[in-house]
Amino acid sequence: MRAKFAICVFVIALTAVPAVARLSDFTGHWANSNRDGRIISLSIRIKESRVTVDAYARCDSSYCNWEDIEGLPYGAAPSSNLVEDTTAIYAVVKQPDSEIVLLVSLPNGASPLRVEEFTRFTDHSGRTNFATVSNFFKDVAADGHTAPKDGNTAKPPDDTIPQFPWPPPLASATDVIARSFLLTSPTGSLKDVNQRLTTALEACGYVGKSYYAVPDGFALVTQLEQINPDGTSKPLPSRWAAKVQPLSTFSLSDYLKALFTANPGRYRIIVFVITSHPFSQADAKVSKEDALGWLSKGLNQLPASIGNLSFTADYAATALIYEFDEPHAGENAVFITPSGLTGRDHLAKSKLLSALEK
Repeated sequence: MRAKFAICVFVIALTAVPAVARLSDFTGHWANSNRDGRIISLSIRIKESRVTVDAYARCDSSYCNWEDIEGLPYGAAPSSNLVEDTTAIYAVVKQPDSEIVLLVSLPNGASPLRVEEFTRFTDHSGRTNFATVSNFFKDVAADGHTAPKDGNTAKPPDDTIPQFPWPPPLASATDVIARSFLLTSPTGSLKDVNQRLTTALEACGYVGKSYYAVPDGFALVTQLEQINPDGTSKPLPSRWAAKVQPLSTFSLSDYLKALFTANPGRYRIIVFVITSHPFSQADAKVSKEDALGWLSKGLNQLPASIGNLSFTADYAATALIYEFDEPHAGENAVFITPSGLTGRDHLAKSKLLSALEK
């Protein structure tokens, strides 16, 4: 009965995964884009044609490793060469109270990694079997998020790079920045791109910023500023009327109260997304609470694991502008979409465009 369950799950799921990829494309560390997913990260290895899957997962009230799980690669036809044409990797995780079938695939032939989980309870508890689907992206930190192997309870890794919402929330306006503005030489790294952006931001008065990971890249979030209707920045001191406290003592509720009660007006946050993956925007609109939360939850500098990645021709830099308006003190701030200005207008009016052109 157990074997029949696993085979049936695989046949049903495989019919929805027609794309093929090289077996080597599956290897590496992968992070779940769903922060609430049971599996936090996957590590897939290949050695002498043997596929091994490790998973770092949530187990009841703690964290655990599912280690050395045998993965079976499958092709699209009996004549498939699995080295070049792998359709999916099939693996089974056996737990004391359940059996979990993992079906791992690359529907686009590349990232994101699609992981389907089929859980069947074997403890006669009466719980309903269930299935979930999650997308995983290459973990640029490459730490594998593995738990201790000394028998102690596993803890979430402290050095996990915060993930920016992906795909990004709907923006008020966008603009793709020319590569020539970001590199002074034909080749370079994401660290070089970050340095170029940081120099331009500081030249225009933007000092506060936060960093997040995105698929094979990073997002740089600027401090929220008050702007005029034409997109130019308010003169000091109105531009930064509500000072952001150091992150160690940051209070989002206090900041919201001070910013959106005492200082009615129009506000802007700019998010620079540097990634090699084309993306669309999510349908959901960002709230002011979400946008302000970006300021406090990101890192204060770009991690080397991301900065050392090469800024190849596949990469693009996109500016996402999030604009809010509070006409009167005490009223809820309203997210503006679309903006009355283009993304290029926002960059020009903020003087960032001219700073990048230098």
